[in-house]
Amino acid sequence: MPRPRRKTLLDSCIPGEKRVYTRLATRERPYVAPAKKDFLMAPPIFSDRCTLKHLRRGARRAFSLLEMLIVITTMAILAGVALTHFQESTLDAKRSVLIHNWHVYQAQIQLYQLTHLGRYPELRDGQLPQLFQATNKYGEIGPPGTAYPYGPYFDIAPINPYTMTDTVVYVEKSGQKPTKPVGKAAWQYDPLTGDIWPNHPEFFQDGSLNKVSPTSLSTSATSSTALQLLPSNQ
Repeated sequence: MPRPRRKTLLDSCIPGEKRVYTRLATRERPYVAPAKKDFLMAPPIFSDRCTLKHLRRGARRAFSLLEMLIVITTMAILAGVALTHFQESTLDAKRSVLIHNWHVYQAQIQLYQLTHLGRYPELRDGQLPQLFQATNKYGEIGPPGTAYPYGPYFDIAPINPYTMTDTVVYVEKSGQKPTKPVGKAAWQYDPLTGDIWPNHPEFFQDGSLNKVSPTSLSTSATSSTALQLLPSNQ
């Protein structure tokens, strides 16, 4: 059998580069080149060199270690700044709520004193019940009506946002400003002067809060004429 004759056809494996593919033919049966349509449908045979070059051109470039460190450091700095601002905003919100509730508590105690012959409400079981129920001018609690025309001054007791409670305890020394918290109650109450104070460690550590006094709270009331005319006890 005679040795086959080599016929070559040209095709490209990637743009700009041509590869050679071979077909065999014999003398007895002349070689006939396939139609262009059929030839294009045949799967190309790529060499290892062609495949590697093609993959290299299409591969994505990975991040270097230095680039990753820069990104991580930047994210850590931004997270620290955001966390600091969040903590400051939370602290400001607590301080604002505390001052508001403190102001309301002190103003209602002063209003009670004006309508009860100069007497202040009594502390019973961690609360000031005469502020939450109807009373007569002597502070006696009873059903709302003509016999008990005063109050209630609150629907619910103001809470301390730092402790999230509303309980009240006596101050250690009546007539003096407290200097430290007493127990775990929300407020300290002085029955001698009618002053009420926040009762949490942050209040005594916060210089701006520590400068606020019940007198300034009661005299700064602007919600009604009665509150504007409250007398000062300090």
